Amino acid sequence: MSSKSLSSKAKESYQKENRKISLSCTVNINKNKPISINVKSNCNLNLYKDLKLTCTLDYIPIDAKNKPLDAQVIIRQLSKTSNTPYVFQNISINLDDNVFLPKISALNELRRTAIDMVQEFATKQIHRNLQESNRKNESS
Repeated sequence: MSSKSLSSKAKESYQKENRKISLSCTVNINKNKPISINVKSNCNLNLYKDLKLTCTLDYIPIDAKNKPLDAQVIIRQLSKTSNTPYVFQNISINLDDNVFLPKISALNELRRTAIDMVQEFATKQIHRNLQESNRKNESS
């Protein structure tokens, strides 16, 4: 047996629970410079209100011989956040003309490292809030 109304309620409940935290980022891919990403919060949660971080990796773009890197490839790689609680919604790209990354996996590593840094930031915020809460309770 199945119930359309119960199925609808169940679907609504798990869609709401899996909401992702929206992030904005600017990716910098410039000749003779390491690739980097600047990440900031794009949501109104207090935990992430001061989030502003930069991640730089030692991958240097080279001159493209055939097919230069394009913005769509960068966006596609950065959007692969499926098993994380985050999503990049606003992606800005500073991309020099005619550059190429020898390893496209560098973009994946950049994304993973940035998300790890965001998670670390959030964890520190929670820890700090717990310490402040404990101090207030001890002084009362």
